[in-house]
Amino acid sequence: MKNIICAIQEEKEIKLLQEAGCNIIMLADDEHATRFPAYFKREQLIKLIKSCHEVGLQVMIGVNRIYQDEEIASLQAYLQFLKDLAVDYYYYNDPAVYTLAASIGIIDRLVYNPDTLCANSYDINVWLNKGIFGCVIAKELTLEQLEEIGSKTRNSMVMLHGYLNMSYSKRLLLRDYLEEIHEDIAVDNCFDLKLKEATRNDYMPIYQDEQGTCIYTPYIQESFEEYLALGSKNIEYFIIERMFLPFEMVYDAISSYRLIEQGEDAKLVKKAYVDKYHDYPLSTGYMYQKTSMVK
Repeated sequence: MKNIICAIQEEKEIKLLQEAGCNIIMLADDEHATRFPAYFKREQLIKLIKSCHEVGLQVMIGVNRIYQDEEIASLQAYLQFLKDLAVDYYYYNDPAVYTLAASIGIIDRLVYNPDTLCANSYDINVWLNKGIFGCVIAKELTLEQLEEIGSKTRNSMVMLHGYLNMSYSKRLLLRDYLEEIHEDIAVDNCFDLKLKEATRNDYMPIYQDEQGTCIYTPYIQESFEEYLALGSKNIEYFIIERMFLPFEMVYDAISSYRLIEQGEDAKLVKKAYVDKYHDYPLSTGYMYQKTSMVK
């Protein structure tokens, strides 16, 4: 059975996602992570990690922001806090996390996701040879490219389902824009905002928290017909991007991938899902066309 990874918004979702077929739960706090559907205080993390482990689920903690020099001490203390809780994986993109993780003996639990940078097997294997657990392959690649990289690496992960992050800036762009036009609107941690560029017809979800601003694809990637092909190429870990998606849609997506894994016809499973969520912009994304053809 492949590993399906998904974030939660509240504790009651843990058992529901496990029921659907998720076996790795993603969690984060608001100081050390960005692009998560919910953030938890440390006392909440302690409880949630314990709850996951009690029912046999693994935990991946987001430490995926960019750090300034003055924040390194806080990061090191946080990593030690997580190590004491026996966290299974750490999801990161700043090399500072690697350096500090090495100092406390947890580099073998690191999952590197620098967005667009893990785009070939050589780069991924360089990081794997440094002792980390795995890497997330760049989501902007085609199915053929993902398969090739997966076949030449180990513990590679792919973005399987959900809106895809297109850009991330540490600047608070929404707040700055509203100040420029003299509007006082609450935009932090709001999931209902969309952006339309002059050169595009679609509306792209945009999200801002204290760690910066993120812009996502106007479509929701689905990979029902591609799931088994990816799994056959040594890819064992699949991420469900939870941002902006209602829980029922996430639950049904995970259940659908498990049905395909159990032998159900992928075309029929996809049709049932697409028919149910026909109001949502589902797409195979970059799977069959290079980024230069869609940007």
